[in-house]
Amino acid sequence: MAGWKKHGEILLGAMMMAALAQPAHAAWVVLDYPEFGEYTAAVGSEQGRAEMEISCSVDYPDDVRITIFTEETYDPETSYSDEVPVSVIAGGVQQPIAYGSFENVDDMLVVVSDTSRDETLAQVIGAMAKSTSLIGIQFYGRDFKFPPDELDTALAYLFEHCT
Repeated sequence: MAGWKKHGEILLGAMMMAALAQPAHAAWVVLDYPEFGEYTAAVGSEQGRAEMEISCSVDYPDDVRITIFTEETYDPETSYSDEVPVSVIAGGVQQPIAYGSFENVDDMLVVVSDTSRDETLAQVIGAMAKSTSLIGIQFYGRDFKFPPDELDTALAYLFEHCT
């Protein structure tokens, strides 16, 4: 993920600002940065307290990444778990647990998982794309709901450009 790491802070900051400006229950939107070879689908949570992004890179076409931005401030004094089990309910069905990690992005606490680290994630994303009901994301006592509207279209766009 060298391309992602290289431009990650710039891209994540811009994508976060664009996606959080949307009202709750907005459809997924595509944020593309072809100059960096990065493509992202983003949506805000129903509660307005989080954002989920699914992204890919032309440099790593087989690697898809989910990032969940919380409204929590990253605390460098806190001992965060090395592995975050992420529970996803899509289409009203509990999906296999995907695993990610806590990260600090611009002093915000985020959870990141990608298919290079957890192959289960591809199956979970597929179920999310087919969902017609709210997508539930839970980890360590946090519970967010995201709309499925236009996710399938956004993912088709991402994968068309990253593969």
